[in-house]
Amino acid sequence: LSDLAAMGATPKYFTLALTLPELNEAWLSEFSETLKQLSGEYKLDLIGGDTTKGALSITINIIGEVEVGRALLRSGAEIDDLIYVSSTLGDAAYAWQQIEQGDTPSDLCLERFNRPMPRVGLAQELVGIANACIDLSDGLEQDLSHILKHSKVGANIDINAIPLSVEVSSYINTTQDWCIALAGGDDYELCFSVPKMHVEALKTIEKNLGITLTKIGVITTNLGLDIKGLDKTCTSYQHF
Repeated sequence: LSDLAAMGATPKYFTLALTLPELNEAWLSEFSETLKQLSGEYKLDLIGGDTTKGALSITINIIGEVEVGRALLRSGAEIDDLIYVSSTLGDAAYAWQQIEQGDTPSDLCLERFNRPMPRVGLAQELVGIANACIDLSDGLEQDLSHILKHSKVGANIDINAIPLSVEVSSYINTTQDWCIALAGGDDYELCFSVPKMHVEALKTIEKNLGITLTKIGVITTNLGLDIKGLDKTCTSYQHF
């Protein structure tokens, strides 16, 4: 859902391939109910798949639609575009770090980790307004760099402009560990670039959707990502 959102697409259908080591009716009931709830929320139809026996594996293939020429891409960022992100960053990564250390995350951070919200509605509002967009699954530093690479531009962002929850802000103030917000991943928020002339339109979207959109930087001619205020190297999630 978040990948579809990043392109401004409308979710339509999905398939489910489910491999189970044994028939556990209680587990299946809870799994099916939550899957039904989420698919109903986004008006998704289950159109096929398979059920087999083996090591637990859940594979979902999801299909969406967007008008020809209207998709939000990583390749559309232009010089002097403003860079925005939605909501707050680092909450899920902070929850995971606390769990790994044997601590108890706050309800907010745990919710952001266990039940991230795909920004489908926001992305559809950005169609025709944003020049480029990506969802933040691996971390802001890495995912924004994908936009820069595909658009053949650079960017300057300000570390102190990154929106943080109270919990993550308190943690960073104590540790100066900005990597939790820059490279922690699992945010599933949107990062996008917009021309300056669309700033007022963003304010309307904020009001209508009740979501905070924060300017963190600008697209530049100098290739690469320059992060003002960061004095260390952060490593985002690596798939291989």
